[in-house]
Amino acid sequence: MSKIFPNHTSQKIAWLIDPENVSIGPDFKLQLHNFPENHIILIGGSTCEKDVFTSVLTYVKQNTKCLVLIFPGNNQQISPLADGILLLSLVSGNNPKYLIQQHVEAAQHLKQSQLTIHPTGYLLIDGGIISTTNTITETSSIPSSNKSLIVDTALAATQLGMTNIYLEAGSGAKYPIDFYTIFSVRNNITNQTLWVGGGIKTNEEINRAFDAGANVVVIGNAIEQNPTLLKTLFE
Repeated sequence: MSKIFPNHTSQKIAWLIDPENVSIGPDFKLQLHNFPENHIILIGGSTCEKDVFTSVLTYVKQNTKCLVLIFPGNNQQISPLADGILLLSLVSGNNPKYLIQQHVEAAQHLKQSQLTIHPTGYLLIDGGIISTTNTITETSSIPSSNKSLIVDTALAATQLGMTNIYLEAGSGAKYPIDFYTIFSVRNNITNQTLWVGGGIKTNEEINRAFDAGANVVVIGNAIEQNPTLLKTLFE
């Protein structure tokens, strides 16, 4: 197990690639080549089949020098080709399948893969939609107004030894997680890497999340809808 960044003041953008929504070819290859090497690529999807996942992961690793981490939608999305895995535990829900059962089923496979494991407390925060993750996990998001529950859930995850906290508004969220929520969580955790994703579409929203204390801002759906967004983010 490992911390992703030795210095938690690091600020990174993570491009979340859902293999089901990728068309492998020259345009995708150019996107990969243009994505800065000092940022992060996440690969995974809620309903992605293993062969599609492996095919896209292989292609990405062949065409980038970025850190490539698995963002697993299920226990089949494990491959030694990646640089590591965010081992997600859905601490905001009460479904044991996504708190521990998926991890038990994947344990031997994960051990054999020798992937670097990044234990991650995964919190679903209301982003104005019922996300695919809500539906698949049969759990509800924490209301964005309930700051104390969000903070206490994140804090509990760190007390269980999780080295990453991931605040997720959901793919295609109507609005991203607000500044004060991120700020409140950051002020209550110390050495953990704080990830924020869902509903983020602009440089302004990215900077707001960083200003609030996020270490990593995750963008996925917005890039799928507007492939030229990646270029504008780093101009």
